[in-house]
Parts: sequence; structure tokens; C-alpha cells
Amino acid sequence: LGSFSPTSFDNGKLSFIQNTTNFDLRKSFGSVGLAGGLEYRYENYQIKSGELASYTGSGSQGFAGFKPENETDSDRNSYALYANITQKFDTLSLEGAARYEDYSDFGSTTNIKVALGYKIVPELLLRTTASTGFRAPSLAQISYSQTSSFADTVTNKLSTQGTFTPNHEVAQALGARELTAETSKHFTVGGVYKMTENVSMMLDFFYTEVDDRINLSNELKGSSPEQIQLLAENNVAKARFFNNAIKTETKGVDFKLKYSTIFQNKSKLNVSAWYNYSKNKLFF
Repeated sequence: LGSFSPTSFDNGKLSFIQNTTNFDLRKSFGSVGLAGGLEYRYENYQIKSGELASYTGSGSQGFAGFKPENETDSDRNSYALYANITQKFDTLSLEGAARYEDYSDFGSTTNIKVALGYKIVPELLLRTTASTGFRAPSLAQISYSQTSSFADTVTNKLSTQGTFTPNHEVAQALGARELTAETSKHFTVGGVYKMTENVSMMLDFFYTEVDDRINLSNELKGSSPEQIQLLAENNVAKARFFNNAIKTETKGVDFKLKYSTIFQNKSKLNVSAWYNYSKNKLFF
């Protein structure tokens, strides 16, 4: 744009709306507790293009404006049904929970949780939980795209590079697939020990495994002749996209030491010290 270039740009707009409505019920029958509910969730994600000068040529430096082809207006809704039951005995407590959810764009999923607590002595509680989890790809991960133009030092022409949606032909040619949901497994074991009337200690070990975790790929140029040709036909130098590329394992320990006291004037003092250690492993 030369001397006609503005010094500020309207690069476009990102917007996200999430609306959740719940209906919950809870009832106790002696030592048995029941709970359940229904949930409806609506989500909408939009990208609006910026002004012409923000993406014309090389566009605004640092972050080029969203182009008309980057615009999107995507939405989804989901319905969920969940229930929870607890049973308490003198020294033993049991809990079970389940959640069924149906997505308009991903089908349905069912996840469960079980928990057990046991008091060996009044001062010592041992506990353990096991559960499964589910996370649908966000609308942004499915629909986000943003590309910029750069001068190719070889051809001396402008070429495009940036983030493409997983269903774009450029991303598909480089190995992208439609995003699937992340699934997970969780396990904890630990306990709480009340050493004195005022001092208690909590120690828990945990393990979490996440499959098909979503991340952003590296910037890819293409390796096969077919990929290179398709990128050239679309005037694309490099491309990246969201994909289900990683499995992660996280394990570690949580420790808490708590001191609490009540003074004669009924004021309270709580002092806590927390420690967490986590170790992560990535599998590609």
C-alpha cells in the first residue's frame, strides 16, 4: 500500500457464546443420597473478516487481518443426563456417578466415576477414585483459520502460510483428519490423617491418561510430489492445523498440611501449605 498504508487496522473479530441450562434434583433417604439432572448447552463461534487493508498484500505486520475466506459461523448443541448415588456406613462410604451426553456434531458418550472411602480409625480416612472422561473438540479448534502473505525469496511473489481448518483441502493433503473427541482415564488413591484437633494432613497420588489429545501441528511444507503440487496450486508455502496427535500420561502427588483454630472471640485462623509434583509423558 506504500505511502497510503494506514497506521492502524481493523483485523476482524472473534466471538464465542456458550449458554448452559441445568435442572438438578437431590434427595437423601437415610444413609443413601441420590442426585441427578439434565443439561442443555448451546455454543456459537464466529470469525468476522477485517478491513481490506489488513490483509491486502502482506497485510498488517505482526498479525494480518482475517480474510473473507477465514469467516465462519459455526454452532453446536448438546444434551446431557447425569446421576449420582452415595451410600454411607459407619466406616465405609461408596459413590457412583454416570453422565450420558449427546452432541449434535459428535454423537454420544457415556462416562462413569466410582469412589470409595474407608475410615480405619476415626483419625485416618483412606480414599480412592476411578473415572473416565470425554472432551469434544472446541468449535475454535474445528473452525479457526488465519493466514498471512509473505514474500517468497525464490519466486519474489507473495505466498500464503498460516493455520487452516482440518477439513481444508490443503490440511487434508498434509494428513489432517476430522477432529475426534479426547478421551481420558483417571485414578487416585490417598487419604486424610487428623494428627491433632487442629492439624490435619492430606496425601493423594493420581494418574491421568488422555488419548487423542488435540494440538496444533508444526508448519508443514509437504514432502511428497502430490502435497507439494497441491500447496503450489493454492499458493501456500506452509500450513498448520489442529489434529488428534498426542497421548499423554500424567502422574504425581498432592500434599496438603492444614492448621486451623478458633479463638475465644469466635474468630478463625486457617493456615495451609500445599505441594504438588507432576510428571508428564507424551506419546506421538
